Amino acid sequence: MISVSASGQWNETSVLPVSLQNLDFFKPASSNWKIEGKASALREISHKIETLPGTGVLVNRPDAANKDNLQSKSEYGDLDLEVEFMLPKGTNSGIYLMGRYEVQLFDSWGKENPNFGDCGGIYERWDPARGKGKEGFDGFAPMSNECKAPGLWQNLQISFEAPRFDASGKKIRNARFNSVWLNGIKIHNQLELSGPTRGPIQYDEKATGPILIQGDHGPIAFRNLKIGEYNGKPLAFKSLNYHVVAGEFASLSWPPDTVFHSAGACPMLISGILNTDDDYYIQYNGTLDVSTAGNYTFTALISGMGALIIDGDSLIKAYQSGYYWDRPKGSKVLSAGEHRFKMINAKSDPDKKFALGLTYIGPGIREKSLHGEGSIPTGTGTPTLSLNKEASPFVQRSFYLHNGIRKAYGINVADPSGQHFTLNANTGRLNRVWRSDVLGDVTSMWVDRGSNQLLVPKAATLQLTDKAVLGQSTENYGDTLTEKDGFKYLGYQQKSGQQPVFNYKTPWGELDMQAILATRSFVWEGTLKPIAGTKSKPYHLVAEGKRIELLDDGSYLVDEQYYVVPDKSQEFMGKITDSAGIQKLFIQLSGPGSEARFRYGLVW
Repeated sequence: MISVSASGQWNETSVLPVSLQNLDFFKPASSNWKIEGKASALREISHKIETLPGTGVLVNRPDAANKDNLQSKSEYGDLDLEVEFMLPKGTNSGIYLMGRYEVQLFDSWGKENPNFGDCGGIYERWDPARGKGKEGFDGFAPMSNECKAPGLWQNLQISFEAPRFDASGKKIRNARFNSVWLNGIKIHNQLELSGPTRGPIQYDEKATGPILIQGDHGPIAFRNLKIGEYNGKPLAFKSLNYHVVAGEFASLSWPPDTVFHSAGACPMLISGILNTDDDYYIQYNGTLDVSTAGNYTFTALISGMGALIIDGDSLIKAYQSGYYWDRPKGSKVLSAGEHRFKMINAKSDPDKKFALGLTYIGPGIREKSLHGEGSIPTGTGTPTLSLNKEASPFVQRSFYLHNGIRKAYGINVADPSGQHFTLNANTGRLNRVWRSDVLGDVTSMWVDRGSNQLLVPKAATLQLTDKAVLGQSTENYGDTLTEKDGFKYLGYQQKSGQQPVFNYKTPWGELDMQAILATRSFVWEGTLKPIAGTKSKPYHLVAEGKRIELLDDGSYLVDEQYYVVPDKSQEFMGKITDSAGIQKLFIQLSGPGSEARFRYGLVW
């Protein structure tokens, strides 16, 4: 029987929540580890976490007498792990896979050149025998610094494979991180580890080991812990035969008056039996052996038309001539034992790259392929283009995605500080902000000019509201302002080396808006020149979310994802409203003389 190798892709169906109602998942530890209902930290206060009683949040608060590490009772080999964590200012921790391979957790907010010791880094190995000053080696820095500001909740996803050993116990393959994602951005890809990183439970290597969380370096909180364990036996073909017919085909029906171009047995779906990459019809028939019963999801990677049929049930029906990156899917609950397998592919389009692949995920099984090497293209062949930041701010228009919705009228502004933003010219709203060495990926804008035409940030991106930029009152604040309301975009002015100033006509007067940027500082400012005779000053919607909290330092925490920081140069009379489960933060424009302003910082 032929099975296949893992591709290292995340299997959402296998990643299951770990209860944090108590500490039963872990071995007994000292009192620095507790279950709480809520954890928070002020961004300017070092090494301090505040908690409220309850369940669902795992909190470490070490002291001189209590600073144990925390280990899971169970041991794991291949696994996926997802968790949210919150770091106070200046704190340090880490998660060890198998108790031996550490992903570092550290307050690295705003650091320009992260190393292995920064947040998301794979910590270095350590060997005193290498000599003084040379003990550390083989650490891996994250590809980019995606760490959020202290006190904000962050998301970490790890896809890990244990080392492999032969029957005698000799290691035949190193442990590896298939991928590590921090706050939605991949920061590691296919890393091999030659051995345990510094500070493991043991320096030996085994097939399984516990999850260990560092407890002696500083306070930290965790929630929404999920683990996917991969010990399921892969699918295997017990038998598989193929029949190939040459020619052009308009359907997936078995060709009449069939004369086989070739036929025979094969170990898996392979391309070498075709001797062509176009004008063919191929049908596979065989027996698929299932060791672990459960739900399996199959993904076809085919060019042209195709179908997947198991036990007579059509799981995938791709009757339209498509591209292999369309990836049609189908699922079926399979019992343990043998199942009838059929797959068909017909292609008569020389403009489409050849592809004939099939992957699957199942219970305790990462995404694996049922095809051989060379059956699908190794890449799209499309180069990736990035737009770099420059010595002075500049503007790039584009379409863009805002909370998953494609929008036009995007004005993207790149800044030398590495802080960038998108303004919706149509609404006057600051829609998204991010930090990166590049403004973003512009491939779909400048290569073949596809339908998307998107500028895509290559960093964790903070999405902000797109509601009306001004309103008469908090009670009657509209979602939109249009030209019928007297609202109109007038353009922008930009002096050499400075940020652009965006100009709008509004029902209350002319509004100018701009960003004031420096390292780790993003300030958004608006200045209103009221219409003569206008006495009332409008309100500005600063933020909206499910929960907005006024903190002790005077800042506002929005959905535990970012801070709004009032500017000390002007009075900031924030007002929080609550309606239908959505909270909104408003300020009324104020200022000396005839002008009125809003001004606040964003920290994320």
